[in-house]
Amino acid sequence: MAIALRADYENANGRLLAVEDGPTIRFEAEARTSPRPLWFRFALDGLPGERPVTLVLANAAGCLGGLRSFEHVRPVWREPGGEWRRVGPGRIDEDAGSFAFDLPPAREAEVAFSHPFSVGDLRAWIDGLPAEVRRETLTVSPEGHDVPLLAIGERESAEQGVWLAARHHAGEAPGSFALQGLVDWLCATEEGRALTARVAFAAVPMVDIDGVARGDYGKSAAPVDHWEDWGETSRRPVIRALRECITAWTQSGAYDLWQDFHAPTPAGPNYAYVGDEAPHPAEMIARQQRLLGLIEAEAPGDCPMRAVDAKVLAEERRGVPTARLWQAREFGALAVTLELSYHRTAAGTWTEPESLRRFGAAVGRAIARYFDAR
Repeated sequence: MAIALRADYENANGRLLAVEDGPTIRFEAEARTSPRPLWFRFALDGLPGERPVTLVLANAAGCLGGLRSFEHVRPVWREPGGEWRRVGPGRIDEDAGSFAFDLPPAREAEVAFSHPFSVGDLRAWIDGLPAEVRRETLTVSPEGHDVPLLAIGERESAEQGVWLAARHHAGEAPGSFALQGLVDWLCATEEGRALTARVAFAAVPMVDIDGVARGDYGKSAAPVDHWEDWGETSRRPVIRALRECITAWTQSGAYDLWQDFHAPTPAGPNYAYVGDEAPHPAEMIARQQRLLGLIEAEAPGDCPMRAVDAKVLAEERRGVPTARLWQAREFGALAVTLELSYHRTAAGTWTEPESLRRFGAAVGRAIARYFDAR
C-alpha cells in the first residue's frame, strides 16, 4: 500500500509534498490563517513497518522562530490506540531550510509537533470534573462550538477573584495542560479546596476553539490575533463575549489576578510576560515579582521557570491592546502571561503532559501563597 498522509480530522494540520526512497516523507506545516506556520498533526498509513521512516518538515525555516529554533524540537508520535511518545533528536539542514526526524518502525502512525490537546480532549476533561466546578457556556463560536466557561468558588462571598485562560493561539497546546493541572489541583487537593473557599476562579480553557478544531497554529491569525483584540472594539466575537463577561463579573466582587497560559517559539523554555503599566508601575512590578518568585519556588524540577527570565512585551509599549494589558489597565488586576515550552526546558528536560500539569498545580500553590502574603 502506498504511503498516505491524512489531515482531514479535528485538530489536524499538514500537507504531503513527496514520498522518496528510504522511505523519506517530505511534508509542510500549513500556515492557514497565520502569516507563519508551526503546528502540525497528521496520520500516516501504508508505512513499511519493518524499518524506520524519515520525516522532513520542508518549510521549517518559514515557521515561527526560524530554522535554528528547531534545534531542540522533538515531535511526538503514536500508533493507533497507543500513547504519545517523543521521537529522537532531529536534524537541521541549513541549505534546504528543513528539519528532519526519524519515526520508529510502524504500519500506521500519527505525528504531531508536540503533545496535542484537542477540542475532544477538552470535552472529555470537563465531563470528568467534579460537581463543584460549574460548567457554563461563554458564547457560541463563529463555527458553532460552545466555548466552555468554568467557575469554581462562590463569587458573592469570595475575598479575591482570579481569571484563567488558555489557547488564545490555537496551536499552543502546552498551555492547556498547565491550566488543566491548575484546575485539577484546585478540585483534588485540600490546599486547593481551601483556596477556592475564599477565592473565586473563572476559566476559559480554550479561547480560539474554532482554530483548535481546524488545526490552525493561530499566532497573528487574520483578521486579528485573538490575544491582541482586547481594545474597545474587539473584532473577534469570542473576545467581545469574554470582555463583557469579565466586566459584568467585576461588578460582584474583587478582581485580583489574570493568569494566561501560552507557549513560546520552538526553542523557548518556560518564562513569563509581565508589564510596566501605569498608573502605579512600581507597585505593579513589585506584585509581579512576588508572584513570579513564588512560581519559581513551587515549579517542579523537571519543568522549571525562573523569575529573572520574565519579559515585557514591546507590543504593549506601542499600545497594542493585548489580553494581559487590558486586565491590568481596566481593572488594576495583576496580569501575568506564562509561556510553557513545547519541548526542552531550561533544566534540559523534555516537557510531557504530566510535567506541564504539575507546573499548573505549582502555579495554584503560588497563587495561594501570594494571597496569603497579601
